[in-house]
Amino acid sequence: KSQLDLKPKNFRVRENGEPVFVDLEWGRSSKVAEISQSIQVSGEADDSVIVSLQYMAPEQKTRMQIEKGKEYLADVFSLGAIFYETLMGKYPDGIPEPLTENIRIVSALGESKTRQLNDFVFRTMAQEPRKRPQSVDELVNGVKEIVGYEEKNPLKEMSEQIAAKDKQ
Repeated sequence: KSQLDLKPKNFRVRENGEPVFVDLEWGRSSKVAEISQSIQVSGEADDSVIVSLQYMAPEQKTRMQIEKGKEYLADVFSLGAIFYETLMGKYPDGIPEPLTENIRIVSALGESKTRQLNDFVFRTMAQEPRKRPQSVDELVNGVKEIVGYEEKNPLKEMSEQIAAKDKQ
């Protein structure tokens, strides 16, 4: 089942650089929150959830029929948008700027890996769910492979720098 309320505000980064989702119960609430950027989406029976409009997948916004068992692909879209925003410092609105335009990312990863990461992140935000990574594991493993997570991890270093700034 899809969590649906994925947004940067609901994530924290552990000391080891691992992101953690921290707001599980709010997304499963059956009450409408009084927040202008959220909407209650009704599911089957008592399966309503609150969704942040900015991070909703296109199929959620248009209430397109989602293939049973594939609801989580909306989360893949949301995670891609969050990842883009984390890397670029802005939400991927309209026609998003490629990651290759960000000097900080290119200098941390190199041009080749930045192009690979760009293609992968944009794939997670594909308008059609079937074009996205088909599982969160595929998403996580794809990013780890591109950035060499087991080796020196420049994205971990960037997230540590951001976390240190946030504490100031």
